[in-house]
Amino acid sequence: MATYGGDLSLQRFLALESRAVPFDAAHAIGNAGLALVAGPAMVRMLVRFRERFEWRAPAVASLLLLALFVAPPAPARAAPDLSAARAASWLVSQQNADGGWGASSDRDSAPEITAWAMLGLEAVGRSPLSVSRGGRTPVDYLRNHLDDLGSPGDYARTILALQGARIDPRSFGGRNLIAALLERRRDDGSYEGWPGSTAYAVIALREAGATGGLSQSISWLARAQNPDGGWGDLPKPPSTADGTAAAMQALPDTDVAWQGLGYLRRHQRDSGGFATGGNGAVNSQSTAWAVQGMIAVGADPDQATNGKSALEYLAARQDDDGHYRYSASSDQTPVWVTSQVLAAVAGEAYPVASVARPPKSEPPSPSATPGTDSSSTSPAGAGTARELLESFGAGGVPPSSAGGASPPTTPPATGPGAVPVPPPNATPEGDGVEPLQTAPPAAPRFEAGDDSGPEPWAPIGVGFAAAGLALAGVLLLGRRFSW
Repeated sequence: MATYGGDLSLQRFLALESRAVPFDAAHAIGNAGLALVAGPAMVRMLVRFRERFEWRAPAVASLLLLALFVAPPAPARAAPDLSAARAASWLVSQQNADGGWGASSDRDSAPEITAWAMLGLEAVGRSPLSVSRGGRTPVDYLRNHLDDLGSPGDYARTILALQGARIDPRSFGGRNLIAALLERRRDDGSYEGWPGSTAYAVIALREAGATGGLSQSISWLARAQNPDGGWGDLPKPPSTADGTAAAMQALPDTDVAWQGLGYLRRHQRDSGGFATGGNGAVNSQSTAWAVQGMIAVGADPDQATNGKSALEYLAARQDDDGHYRYSASSDQTPVWVTSQVLAAVAGEAYPVASVARPPKSEPPSPSATPGTDSSSTSPAGAGTARELLESFGAGGVPPSSAGGASPPTTPPATGPGAVPVPPPNATPEGDGVEPLQTAPPAAPRFEAGDDSGPEPWAPIGVGFAAAGLALAGVLLLGRRFSW
């Protein structure tokens, strides 16, 4: 604690802090009461988990709410595990000279693979703007290849990648990608009549805040669900893990999404992996989609149904250099596979959390020269503030126009007619001027009993009253909603 003037002793510090204790207590009690008032806002979340939890008394819910608000907040983004970090490093090493990525290291860059790679890096907290090859970033590549975008999936994927990098898709490369995607919506609300394309368009538009007419697309997607709870490439069976997971991410807080989870649980193989559909072979990409669908609805992808979990399957497909294989017997398109698996192993569903843009490096000041600290220079005709004060306070003259702090080196004038110049600290005698005080008088010592301060009981009473009202409100609401 620092104060300007007065005693800086431990006694004063303890005295002031002891006065603040009652008010700190009132503040804490009031915060707890306000936190409990937020209980009704959590009713929807509690109802969502009602199938797995049973509340036997309102007091239990009240204690849980109190614990949630008193406990320290969790970080906005959990740090990715080492497997995701290794995969991200490998992916960066595969970037092409034009800033983009191909499906494998020997292929030319493509907008589709570049957008998937951006989403994978964003899922582990790396901004695509900080990843470059030859001075070109993946954002530069997408900007130069906007003419290659054509399908709703192309636009939705690019919008999601730009949103994750905190780049406005409404003004990118001279084009409005949101408007371009909306132009491809059919009259029935679908995109190409495909559940997958419609799901990703819904995710992208909602993330970008373009919610106008979105309800029609959501309704179409919900009606396209198959009787087994899943979604397929078309609004008819057979269902696939890929289509089901896409729809679950577009409709995360709905009953149909929970039915989709049931489909995934029933079709998970003993290895923990998922096939695209039917009796096909399991693969890492379909398994990653299924994991993201589970994450979207709040299910645990690390839960094993019959044998191993989906995350265990993916962990077994990671190679020593960090990339993910397509399957146990195939290593095709490793860049594409790794890009799509990254979000799943990082615990992210689409849309991924946006990543802060890297700070721009400031160019040096034009007036600054190498080896010179421009912040320490003064304009011509003036010294520093301290030099001016010391000069005038000592009875001398301001610093020279060069801004230096040294006194003039010219010797005093001598000889006939010269006026003697007193030393800088000399005080004339007999002129009635008091000598300059060299130090201010010491401030009186602070005593703990100087001021008793205001009474703390009023704020404490207000805090207890607010907490009581909040707790009573939670108990009444608990009975009303059968917590």
